[in-house]
Amino acid sequence: MKKYLISLVLLIMSSLAARADEGGYTLDHVIVQAQISEDNTWDMSESLYVNFTEPRHGIYRYIPTAFSYYFPGPNGTDVEYKYRTMVDSIDVVPHHFEVDNDNTKAFNKIIQIGDPKERVTGLQKYFIHYRLRYLSDQYKGEDFLCHTLWGTGWNTQVDTLSAILEFKGGIPQGLKEKLHIYSGSLGTKTNADSVLVEIDEENKAIYILAYNLPANHAITLSAKLPEGTWKVHEKNTTPFYAWMAVAGVLGIVLILSYIKNAGKNFTRIVSFHPPADMTSAEVGKVMDDCVDSRDLASLIPLMAHRRYLDIKEIQMQGYHLPTLELSIKAPLTPNEPYYMQQFLEALFKDKDEDTVRLDNLDNRGYAFQKVSNSINEMYEGEYALTRTSTLAVWLWRIMVLALAIAVGFASQSDHFDSTFFGYTLLTSCAGMYYLGHRRRKEASDTWSWTTKHKVIDFLKWTAIGGFVIAVNINMINDGLMAVDTNHIILALAAAGFISYFTNRCVSSTPYRNELMGQLQGLRTFIETAEQDRLKMLVDEDPQYFYEILPYAIAFGLSDKWVSQFEHIAIEQPEWYCSAGNMTDFTTSTMMLDYFTRNASDSIRESVAAVTASSSSSSDSLFSGLFSGGGSSFSGGGGGGGGGGSW
Repeated sequence: MKKYLISLVLLIMSSLAARADEGGYTLDHVIVQAQISEDNTWDMSESLYVNFTEPRHGIYRYIPTAFSYYFPGPNGTDVEYKYRTMVDSIDVVPHHFEVDNDNTKAFNKIIQIGDPKERVTGLQKYFIHYRLRYLSDQYKGEDFLCHTLWGTGWNTQVDTLSAILEFKGGIPQGLKEKLHIYSGSLGTKTNADSVLVEIDEENKAIYILAYNLPANHAITLSAKLPEGTWKVHEKNTTPFYAWMAVAGVLGIVLILSYIKNAGKNFTRIVSFHPPADMTSAEVGKVMDDCVDSRDLASLIPLMAHRRYLDIKEIQMQGYHLPTLELSIKAPLTPNEPYYMQQFLEALFKDKDEDTVRLDNLDNRGYAFQKVSNSINEMYEGEYALTRTSTLAVWLWRIMVLALAIAVGFASQSDHFDSTFFGYTLLTSCAGMYYLGHRRRKEASDTWSWTTKHKVIDFLKWTAIGGFVIAVNINMINDGLMAVDTNHIILALAAAGFISYFTNRCVSSTPYRNELMGQLQGLRTFIETAEQDRLKMLVDEDPQYFYEILPYAIAFGLSDKWVSQFEHIAIEQPEWYCSAGNMTDFTTSTMMLDYFTRNASDSIRESVAAVTASSSSSSDSLFSGLFSGGGSSFSGGGGGGGGGGSW
């Protein structure tokens, strides 16, 4: 899922980069008109007189909907508060236009104006109207006005810019005395461009005039006002907390259910030898109900011990530690499980390949995943290792319903963060689907899961997932992303709870308990073996150390197993060619530690390369232009942004 989300972001970024054709136009005149309501809503009208010196489709205009403002904090420091605005009611006359959003830090609302099938030249007039609403602030000591009339994102000079700001409820108290105007490049704390400002209290308006405003310069108005200046409507969030409480109670019941079923219902049987019919990879699967890179890596010494592989140290020039090279000694016997043949084919990817280095397992991720899938498929149906109670399934369903209702109420709050709750709901639905899927597997022997059931199930979950995604996309587009600490904490806690317990609200099946008795006995022996017992076992079988080694790797106890033989001589196996003396404890310890880490890391990196997506990307043009925010410099506050030709 993460891979597709990142791909979508990159696609959006690439479309923005294509749109940003910087050049071929100048701005002769700009007129900005704003009607400001008592709830801090700005009805904006922008008249842009654009002179195209080269053929262009039109212009684009982007408006940030996120910014920071700084209030006085303790010890004379300023505390940053992050805010969101809503931009809607967008209209452009008389041109064709489209509205889009991006995922930069500024959460820009993007307006692309013009016909993609036509190009224009010369003087063109664009009239843009939109409504910008400041959401209620979290700081209760004072209110503020901090608005950028003209942003730093325009890369051309403006010959003249005039603006009129009309206050429907009159000029706010104290605004005339505390108003500051900043102009210049981003971060300028003076009126560097000599912008003219006049406050007309009789007409309830502020007039602004600027000449020859350079490219990438902004005009920002800022003033600290008395608390209560803006009459922003606060919406009731009590139902949200009520439904979250319902979900919390259900969660407590689920935890108690988990604790009740988490007991180990097996009897530990001391064992000195691994089970005859289980490989080390299967043991790793039974222990934690998953197959990881360590489990797969344990198959290498296992197959070598069974004389299917040879391992050789190769000292590469410039490297302190040797490189390990594998080669096929003999074909697998028919009684070996199929996944071991798959693993062998994954290691030796090319049929003509006789050897392979453990540090060169690139492009084998899919092949290793197939091996894991084959092992997982062995433990399904009557051989399933875990099961889920009906109570847990229904608790999850009711919890998801409660969270969904809570989100519905929370969406009425200006400080609702839909992104976190979107992840919460999607995780909830995924968890519910997982539990249902497990229940169907357990019931596969008692009733038929027909094609009809599969189709209904697919349609049902597609509808639920589509609804959740649509709701969250709609909320994001509407700007319901203001940060509220309580909502974020609750949302993250709910998501974490669901993620953690989805795979843990299960109990072991009788089949797994039967296996675990012997396996835990072997694990205990590896950890606590007495020296006399080990010496006796080594005397009986000089290769005993290597018989147990793959299982110690699967248990995650290879270091412990090696340390048990500090005072016991072990023979160098036929399948391992070493430059050192394997009977020496220091040499064997170094070799085995390096081998275990090298094999496991190589497999994990190979698998990770299949699914990993780049998690780092540079900020886009628009994010860079509005990454600072702030209360007292040019380009800070709400509004602003910029644009260009395309």
